[in-house]
Amino acid sequence: MLLTEDPEQPIFSNSSQHKLLREKELDGNTCYRVQSKSPEGNRVLWISKDDCILRRMEIPIDNQSDILDAEDRFLKFSIWIDFRNITLDSTIDASSFELAVPTGGRRVRRFIAPPPEVPENADTETLTEHRRLVAEYERAISAATIKDSILNIEFSRPQAGPEKLPKLWKLEQLWQTSSRVVSQPGNVLLVNNANQILVLDGGQSIVEFDIQGNLVDRHELPIHEVQKGGILRTSVDSQGQPWYLASGVGWQQVYLFDESWQNILTFPEKKHSGIGDVYLGDRAEKNNPTFLVGYWGGLGIQGGTFDGRRLWANRSMDHVLQITSGPPDIKGETTIWCTSTRGTILVLTAEGKTSHELYIEDQALMAVARNPKKDSHCGLAIKSSGWYSAVGFSEDGLKQWEYPLPPGEYVTQAPRIQRADFPDGTLGWLLCAANGSLHWLDHEGHLVDRFDYDQLITGVAMGTVPDGTLLLISTDQHLTAWLVQL
Repeated sequence: MLLTEDPEQPIFSNSSQHKLLREKELDGNTCYRVQSKSPEGNRVLWISKDDCILRRMEIPIDNQSDILDAEDRFLKFSIWIDFRNITLDSTIDASSFELAVPTGGRRVRRFIAPPPEVPENADTETLTEHRRLVAEYERAISAATIKDSILNIEFSRPQAGPEKLPKLWKLEQLWQTSSRVVSQPGNVLLVNNANQILVLDGGQSIVEFDIQGNLVDRHELPIHEVQKGGILRTSVDSQGQPWYLASGVGWQQVYLFDESWQNILTFPEKKHSGIGDVYLGDRAEKNNPTFLVGYWGGLGIQGGTFDGRRLWANRSMDHVLQITSGPPDIKGETTIWCTSTRGTILVLTAEGKTSHELYIEDQALMAVARNPKKDSHCGLAIKSSGWYSAVGFSEDGLKQWEYPLPPGEYVTQAPRIQRADFPDGTLGWLLCAANGSLHWLDHEGHLVDRFDYDQLITGVAMGTVPDGTLLLISTDQHLTAWLVQL
């Protein structure tokens, strides 16, 4: 770790102000102690004086102290890593790190606790409950199983094909933006009763249009490093006031705007591993509107108020992919559905407490969309690298149907799956495949129609307007509005 081709280049790129501290003893070794400052705090390397081997590393934790000591019980604490039994330049047998799976064994993403053994003299009620627990355990094991095709990854790059219009529906192009107005269109929303269109431009600004395609305004985000991509969210509070939120996958912060487009909050202040998703409720709670932020790298999900106070944190997930509203629980209380690299749906209460984990048998879900009027929901499941399917499932995790999507790995932040208003007045699912094709499915998973776009899609939205159904599609070059009719 301490030998680099460029001795001026620090090992940790965000470190600065290097300082040599007083020598100390560690396990019989006299050690140099090298301190460096970083945004997370001080890092100290203990290097033995005789052989220049790294013996200990003190970890910077200033930006995680409120998480590690949430109840403020300690006056001072630290975390370090000790490196013991160090061997240099030794020969390592290549088989040392091979995993031999025994017959009947499985590779899994996580360990699942088996159900308790059933008593010998169990009554009928106990046996019924045990069978339910066994079935739930089998679904959990199935969802956690890693398939060999995922272990041997060959990246499948998406290829947009020639444009093919839908067969059942009629599409009419209404308007298209120029690069002078929007240079890099991204995530797009149809809001305010389908009277307002918002689109992210290069991750740097939000451009506002009316439904005729006329430019209304441009709202700049605070200066930050991201030059493309991003996600938009909007909500209306109990007083009827709209709120707008912009962030993106891998971004460091979320930016909250009020109805006058004043940036009232930039959150969080401390550096982290990156944002996975953000969420604003369909209708924020009276006098206490909140937002949720899901992170990469073990921070889980945090709930905060619009004045920047953190209400709660749930660290049950390592790498958050999506946050959305879930169905009410048996008491009628709000729930939150979260997906992550675990491939399951973690169900949280409105207060951020874990309710339960929903397993879809033999499926690893990356994203979900919910139908509030039926016990029929849709998820995007990964089968192997670059191979995805839409999967219908019930609230108890039973798979109802499956629809395979064209191959390709997603390279944009376009929403993969959403509920959509169809031209005939019904509701269904709109799937955006990695190759730029759109697929409309009914709630039973049957294909209603398909639109093959000739470019990769960076944003898509659909809603009802006076003349029919409006379809908005963003690519790296244009935002295009289509009128969809029967």
